Amino acid sequence: MAKNIFQEDLDRPNRRAGMTAGIVASAGFFIVAISWMTYTMFRIDVGADEFAVLIHKTGLDLKNSDEVASSEAYKGVQKKILTTGRYFYNPYDWTWQINKLTEIKTGKLGVKVSLTGDDLPYGEFLAQMLSEDEAKTKGIVPEVLKPVRYAINPYLYKVEENHEPVTIPAGFKGVVTNLAGPFPKKPNELLVKEGERGVQERTFDPGTYFVNPYVTRISKVDCRSQRFNLAEKKDMGFPSKDGFWVTLDGRIEFRVNPEKAAEVFVTYNEDLNGDLIDEEIVRKVILPNARSICRLEGSSKLGREFIEGETRMAFEKKFEASMRKACDSLGIEIVQAVITSIYPPTQIATPIKLRESARLDERKFKQQILKKLEEKKTAE
Repeated sequence: MAKNIFQEDLDRPNRRAGMTAGIVASAGFFIVAISWMTYTMFRIDVGADEFAVLIHKTGLDLKNSDEVASSEAYKGVQKKILTTGRYFYNPYDWTWQINKLTEIKTGKLGVKVSLTGDDLPYGEFLAQMLSEDEAKTKGIVPEVLKPVRYAINPYLYKVEENHEPVTIPAGFKGVVTNLAGPFPKKPNELLVKEGERGVQERTFDPGTYFVNPYVTRISKVDCRSQRFNLAEKKDMGFPSKDGFWVTLDGRIEFRVNPEKAAEVFVTYNEDLNGDLIDEEIVRKVILPNARSICRLEGSSKLGREFIEGETRMAFEKKFEASMRKACDSLGIEIVQAVITSIYPPTQIATPIKLRESARLDERKFKQQILKKLEEKKTAE
């Protein structure tokens, strides 16, 4: 009996050591399990080309007018996003969505549309911004996205990616039209002041511009020299002083004055872009002024005078000077205006040509007679 008691006393430390070892092992296993659960279930890994949107599952309820939570104290989609990195959030309180970065490709630009905030007043479509990333109202964000990657919360903004920047080639001017902004104080003028809605006084030089197509429209106006033949439609002519119809042909070289490109665009363009403005200038400026000047100057001369060289030269000089004076005030520069040919009516052209031919023959015969007389004197 004493031996058994003594044996129990010897085994008791061993049992205690075993129990301690079991407790330590269980605690270690529990810690490892908790760590593994925390690492796997609480971890948010955001890749290099990704971002995460947080959604709070607990907290205060949102108002019916709210689309997203204003802070982490409220339930719902959070404005804050998680960029590239590793984060730990309690899955009981939070859930999240991993999204790809929005990429604006080279040669394109992006436009953001705010999906949250107050409704815009009637007639307005641009969002009012509290900061670069936070909008006060819904609507189109004025700033554009250039070619790069962006982490944009899809619950806050919609992104249109397929817009293209405006490229103005050399020799062109970009006429700027504001599609948004306050209405002009002087609505009856062709051009408006800076920032007002309408065609601006300033123009853009050649280059590439990243502008919001919903806010600004840029029309390209060709300011290079253009050529036009007066008789292209076979209807250029005028009645002479004696009632004969004189037709002519000529070449006019003109260009839009770069300093007045905006004014010319508003006055003569009938399309949204300026690609066809040259045809409008020819139809509304060049041809009417050319016909008017030809008839005013030509109707003061007799038909036969246009066959003679001096009258034709004087008519050409007067025509070019009058064209430059008439078109300069309209923003069109006349580089050159040349009358290449004048066709008098056959009724007077034929007799005059015969008379001129007879006069030349007479001069030739007189020269031959003088030559014979000289030869006779030489022989004597």
